[in-house]
Amino acid sequence: MSESGHDSNQQQPPTKRNIGPVLCGTLVTGDLELIINAYQGWLDMAVSEQGVLPEALASGWAMPSLAGQRYALLTSRSGASWLRVIEQPGCAPAEPVASLGWLSLEVLVEDVFKLAERLRESPFRFIGEPAKLDVSDSITACQVVGPAGEVLYLTAVASPVPPFELPVATAFVDRLFIPVMAVPERASAMHYYETADNFKALAFDTKVTVINRSLGKPIERRIPVCTLQLDHESLIEIDEVSEFPARAVLPSGLVAGIAVVSFLVDSFEQIPGQPLAPVFTLDDGFYQGRRAALYRGPAGELVEFIER
Repeated sequence: MSESGHDSNQQQPPTKRNIGPVLCGTLVTGDLELIINAYQGWLDMAVSEQGVLPEALASGWAMPSLAGQRYALLTSRSGASWLRVIEQPGCAPAEPVASLGWLSLEVLVEDVFKLAERLRESPFRFIGEPAKLDVSDSITACQVVGPAGEVLYLTAVASPVPPFELPVATAFVDRLFIPVMAVPERASAMHYYETADNFKALAFDTKVTVINRSLGKPIERRIPVCTLQLDHESLIEIDEVSEFPARAVLPSGLVAGIAVVSFLVDSFEQIPGQPLAPVFTLDDGFYQGRRAALYRGPAGELVEFIER
């Protein structure tokens, strides 16, 4: 979550939110075992599913070359399967905080300071030390980069922070609850996700230290951002970073690092635009026979919506 407070815009009670919760982020890496070992060894995750991607998924994503590629689904001790990893041989790690699209995965944890101490000698590199956020003394976070070039915001929520609906951790490392994206301009992305969710976003300007550092800007510089409340204590954060280029696309159609974020939805009908391929179903532990479709968002990000 962003480091500063919010403006006077107030979210209105929804008639019915369409999106939420966020289920899972998908990483693309050149070394599947490297990612598995990092998350098992340092973030208490366990492999709940592993194998090769089926043709139904490759077709449903309009990326036929993904069929047969190795993948793993990782689950936390809270039972949340919030990380999927796809291996793309020869894929170099993403450059963190450097391009448009999915910028980071914000993960709920019990104690940021204890987790940070554990991670000091880990494969995760710190880009932001543990600190309380300006928005509330109840939120403490740090930021790290993982082996695929993925950025994780590790966040503890001690008590309610109105007007946000935030969860409290039930495990040392719990679940993904806020995916963060970088977009060239806030307005169109905000409109897209507001339409999809049937809810109004909260727009404000704030400092985002990891972005300012990446661009060599003054730490206190403020940028346009917004947060959109989703169902089941999840949110989306949208950061406007006009300086970032688009991320290079791999031959498969994915990008390195954080490539896809998956959400549950009530209905595809509110999602703007058309999916990349027809709706598909899979009977594995993640999809559970539910209908799913992959969309490309306004900043080029890949978004998977799965019907409840």
